[in-house]
Amino acid sequence: KHIEQGDVQRFIKKNDNVEIQSFLQSSLASVEDKFDTTWGGLQKAPKFIMPSIWQFLLRHQYITNHERVKKQVMFTLNKILNGGIYDQVGGGFARYSVDAQWFAPHFEKMLYDNAQMLSLLADAYAITQNNIFKTAIEETVNWLHAEMKDKEGAYYAALDADSEGEEGKFYVWKDSELADILKQDYGLFSSYFKTKKEGNWEHGNNILLRDETIQVDETYLKKIKNQLYQARNKRIKPGLDDKILTGWNALLISGLCDVYRVTQHTLYLENALQTIRFIESKLIDENIVSRHYTKGKTSTTEGFLEDYACLIQAYISLHQATLDENYLKHAMKWCDQVLLKFYDEEDGFFYFSASEAEKLIARKKELFDNVIPSSNSIMARNLLVLGQITNRKNYTLIAERMLIGMQHLIASEINYTSNWGMAWLEWKKERHEVAIENGINNSITKALQQKFHPFTYLFGTKQESIIEQAYKPLTNGNNVFVCYQKTCQLPTQDLSVIEKYLKS
Repeated sequence: KHIEQGDVQRFIKKNDNVEIQSFLQSSLASVEDKFDTTWGGLQKAPKFIMPSIWQFLLRHQYITNHERVKKQVMFTLNKILNGGIYDQVGGGFARYSVDAQWFAPHFEKMLYDNAQMLSLLADAYAITQNNIFKTAIEETVNWLHAEMKDKEGAYYAALDADSEGEEGKFYVWKDSELADILKQDYGLFSSYFKTKKEGNWEHGNNILLRDETIQVDETYLKKIKNQLYQARNKRIKPGLDDKILTGWNALLISGLCDVYRVTQHTLYLENALQTIRFIESKLIDENIVSRHYTKGKTSTTEGFLEDYACLIQAYISLHQATLDENYLKHAMKWCDQVLLKFYDEEDGFFYFSASEAEKLIARKKELFDNVIPSSNSIMARNLLVLGQITNRKNYTLIAERMLIGMQHLIASEINYTSNWGMAWLEWKKERHEVAIENGINNSITKALQQKFHPFTYLFGTKQESIIEQAYKPLTNGNNVFVCYQKTCQLPTQDLSVIEKYLKS
């Protein structure tokens, strides 16, 4: 309605007054003085990882070449991966560290944290090719598969911190226990994982930490960790929250697609495809997405905006992993449903609950990014990318209106608006569109998927397509067309030329 009347266009024209360089400077200034240069992360305790902050900063650095930003992100990730917040034996990340050193975690493991960490690790690996990130990806996916995956193909919500009434009991070790299990390997292990005879934590227990100054052969290390993993699995396990939440599983699909693209490990994509098939068969009924599935039953509660927004994001991620346009059609379908069910035309943002879900209480809106990005910021990013590549101007205008309403807050408080910050950069910088003949079978597709180009969108060319740029003339070969603002460069098969275009 507002778009038809021209209200949105007028609002955007009047209020779009923040330049990209000014935004880049102010958004970095709002977080840079909080960098913990000793332990990584931000200067606070307890410490949550907050993946979207570091993902925003990597995109900031991509534009500005600000090396201190990149250094802080990679330093932070290394400290996290060497700390107790990361499960050194079984893989996966705890909810937060109670201290500033990433040492003693609150041992609860959440699906949404690990889903987002896969995406952040994918970015870090694409940039650095450092195997510490690839190993963490592998171990985290293995943990998800072993301990969080339902036999029907989706993933549970969380593992408790406690077992046998004691927090962390499943994860910590007595020195004598380590010596008994590892025998001749105990000495090197004790040095590498910083254990002490009297324990390095409370009640004589040890939390495993890595000493990054000690070099250990990866094959040898894997053997030792497997010994401990087998021993640990004989313990009483922490409680399991076995709800299968639509939104959190959709976040994981995006994470699995991200790690598949940068590693080309087909197991990750297979897991993502299995999860979307579960959602489609158990949690979707025509135009309604359900909130969760538990013990063989689908909830009668309709999903919140988080569930719809993360599902749309998952379909976009699946398209980028496979170049199958059917996933884009699904994404657009659910975007239209979100506009019907959740959109508030008066202020341009989305309610958290559907229009039919709450009759008696005020409907709320979720705006600030937290341990999970806000559902409104996820929707802004969804609308931007779908609007650009499919030429749906109503999607683009709604997203622009949202971003203008938030932009001064984003620039001044990136800690709480980091996913909004990524959306703002995607709006202002715009994406390169890369049309690839022969689609997923073109070797250039896989080469580009493994690179860090956060403002690039890939698609396979077809004679008939929902993507506007795919109508460009085809040569029936393996050429690549790099397009920006609807103008395309000459076709090429030279990856270095493509890279040059994408950085320009």
